[in-house]
Amino acid sequence: MLMGRRDTNPGLSRISKTANQQDAKSQHDNLCQPKVFTAPARVSYNPCGPDRAVILPRSPRQNDYALMKLRFRASVTGLAICLWLAAVFVGVGWLWSYNHAAGAPARPPAQWPEASAIARVPDRHTLVMLAHPKCPCTRASIEELSKLMTTTRGRLNAVVVFVTPNKASSEWQQTDLRASAARIPGVTTIVDDGGREASSFGALTSGQVVLYDAHGQLIFHGGITSSRGHIGDNAGRNAIVGLILGQGSRTGNSEVFGCPIFDASECPVPNNEQANK
Repeated sequence: MLMGRRDTNPGLSRISKTANQQDAKSQHDNLCQPKVFTAPARVSYNPCGPDRAVILPRSPRQNDYALMKLRFRASVTGLAICLWLAAVFVGVGWLWSYNHAAGAPARPPAQWPEASAIARVPDRHTLVMLAHPKCPCTRASIEELSKLMTTTRGRLNAVVVFVTPNKASSEWQQTDLRASAARIPGVTTIVDDGGREASSFGALTSGQVVLYDAHGQLIFHGGITSSRGHIGDNAGRNAIVGLILGQGSRTGNSEVFGCPIFDASECPVPNNEQANK
């Protein structure tokens, strides 16, 4: 009968077992050795302890550094907010000043100009509006003219003159602005190639209105909006209504808001015009 082989050297076996136990304890000690991390906070991590992660108190130097970082970030954020607010205020101020900046006033003759080719109606007041065909500000002037014609109830002969550069293309002559004016009952539209009529009436700004009475005497000149592209109650329209219906003074004038009438380019859209859409 065969017997199992017995260990002939028990001392060597005990030494090997002890070495293995020491290696295991060393590996366990290395694994469970607390590790300290410094960012974003000082944390001691021990995977074998009862509290695996413990936040360690900062040193005074670290506290000063962290406080300095917070103050720097707050300063940068505050500066960015101030710059943004300043840009907003500057932009709003520029828009306000642009919308309320009156154009160059006209210098119309006191009597109906003989050089004008526009037919004046002898028994009625004649109103002439001189306009840039691509001026977005003048949309409001056309809208106010429509209200004016309704209020005066056929007592006014109105002509809207669209000033175009010499030998301008058809896109200057057939614009939606002219179509809007032509749809107003009692209003005639004409094209002023080269600005001859505008020069006869001394107009410099789109939306300029001149009003002559039945005898050809100038009784009003100015605009019929309160700012660029603004639709609503305004001093110019009220003055004309008073003159036509006999409810105001014999003469009047107001500021005119619009693009330069002899500018051969398209005008920028005013803020009021965008708001009215």
